[in-house]
Amino acid sequence: EGNCLGLLVEEARTNLVTQSENLTTWSKTAGGAVVANQTIAPDGTQTADEIVGVVYKAANIGSDTRSFSVYLKANAGTTAQVRIDSPAFNRITVDLTDGSVISSTGSSLDSYDVVDVGNGWYRCHIVVTGSINNYVIIGEVNNASHTVYAWGAQLEQGFFPTSYIPTSGSAVTRSTDVASLAVSEFGYNQDQF
Repeated sequence: EGNCLGLLVEEARTNLVTQSENLTTWSKTAGGAVVANQTIAPDGTQTADEIVGVVYKAANIGSDTRSFSVYLKANAGTTAQVRIDSPAFNRITVDLTDGSVISSTGSSLDSYDVVDVGNGWYRCHIVVTGSINNYVIIGEVNNASHTVYAWGAQLEQGFFPTSYIPTSGSAVTRSTDVASLAVSEFGYNQDQF
């Protein structure tokens, strides 16, 4: 049954995260670690990684407005942070048991949101205007030994996140969606008028 949401037509966007599902390739600090493919991701594949501590990608991106999003799910850990360093920390801390935002901070943090996508997964995003030094995921902020699941990281230019664009080694651009429908498909009968 489900809900009818209508037609999704999106503008062109590029996911600047070069390894959006393989977080083992990201840098780690402060006890950061990643174990690949530990649970079912939102797309139904066994590609979601288990993370603990600080997992990040260094970036040298000039000043603009960008959205960083990632899918997160509780494991032994029930909180996580999504962060952009520009160079100050712009971040949200999320309770992964209910999707609530525990705290938010950052002088360049424009907006944020957490969306429940089902099966315990939340798509968490922040929007920052400024240069970007790092984009960061921090698993379980209250207990460094407790892990959370992460998948589908996306960094894109714009004031909001668009639908997920998978990458595996380089940035990927999705073209602008174009929708068309022939007039004959509307059921219009000119003879009736």
